[in-house]
Amino acid sequence: MGLGQGAGRDHLNPANCVAAFDAYEGVRHRLPAVQRRGACEYLPHLGALSDRFDVFLLDAFGVLNIGETAIAQVPERVARLQAAGKRVMVVSNAASYPQAALIAKYARLGYNFGPGDVISSRMATLAGLQSGPRRRWGLIDAAGQGREDLAALEYFALGDDPADYAKAEGFLLLSSAEWTEVRQDLLQSALAARPRALVIGNPDIVAPRETGFSVEPGCFGHRIADALELAPVFQGKPFAGIFDMALARLGNVAPERVLMVGDSLHTDILGGQAAGIRTALIAGYGFFEGHDVMPFIARSGIEPSTVPDAPSIRPGCDASGAAISVHAMECAAGRTAVYLIRGSATASGYVATTSTERMVATEPMVAIRESVAVQAAQNGVVRKTLRASLAFAVQT
Repeated sequence: MGLGQGAGRDHLNPANCVAAFDAYEGVRHRLPAVQRRGACEYLPHLGALSDRFDVFLLDAFGVLNIGETAIAQVPERVARLQAAGKRVMVVSNAASYPQAALIAKYARLGYNFGPGDVISSRMATLAGLQSGPRRRWGLIDAAGQGREDLAALEYFALGDDPADYAKAEGFLLLSSAEWTEVRQDLLQSALAARPRALVIGNPDIVAPRETGFSVEPGCFGHRIADALELAPVFQGKPFAGIFDMALARLGNVAPERVLMVGDSLHTDILGGQAAGIRTALIAGYGFFEGHDVMPFIARSGIEPSTVPDAPSIRPGCDASGAAISVHAMECAAGRTAVYLIRGSATASGYVATTSTERMVATEPMVAIRESVAVQAAQNGVVRKTLRASLAFAVQT
């Protein structure tokens, strides 16, 4: 394993999610525009949405797995959705591997997805190339990741030879696992000398791994675009092609019954909105793990329909997965109000210490716009590090 690389040889970015978020905000002019506002409804986990939707489009990294590890209890949650007759599909910016390799990976992680259930940005990329002019592509990928689905293309792998960059008729970036700064400079110099097509098969700038963020192809594509004022073709979320492929497989399903679930505002949520479907931002895993997502939502203006804390019930939570039921709450103010409060739960009760932003007030209830510190009885439901959207009726 090289310096700054993960187990899959992909470069690890020491920056936290704040820096990664800033990087996405810096390229907003290349991303789809925000289409509509979302309710940002907080929920304990993905299972709380099972009755509202017929189709679940799941991101992989941050929803199904972190790096090469399945997120605890998510394979079981997905299996329950499938057993309930829900259509569950993976829609992932995974351009490094052919579809068969992805399906095999998900099987190793405990998931049961068939060929019709997995759509990747690699598949969207190859579909886009088929409709364009034929070129001899300079291919950027990693050895051993599989090329059997590239048989229809004319390509050669790029390395450290400047002559290869000069003779390529276009450049296809599928994986950054073996990409280096030397090769990035060669690519940029070749494009500066003679502009050609640059296709980015994974628009992600970073991806969550076990030990940090990996730097993904989108990062290198945006760097080229910034330096040369060149317009790469990005294939994958948040762009339309991958969603068109997914929705085409669904047939006649109402858009409001389709949910895109992901951990990234700028790819999963923005892309789902642009496709006209509902969205769910996973708050407690993946991109935003350890952070309050609301300031990021406010800053970006990208508002998901719902914000589940986790893809499934967190370890240590009650096995039923039922929403928290709060029947009583004492408030030192001694006033009657309805609050929508976010906070964290402990064994002693639900504790909320945030300012209330959404108020519901009817006579004789009054809305109190102030920070509150309250404890609520929970009928024995114990949850840890839980963010949820709860309506509390406080009686005088």
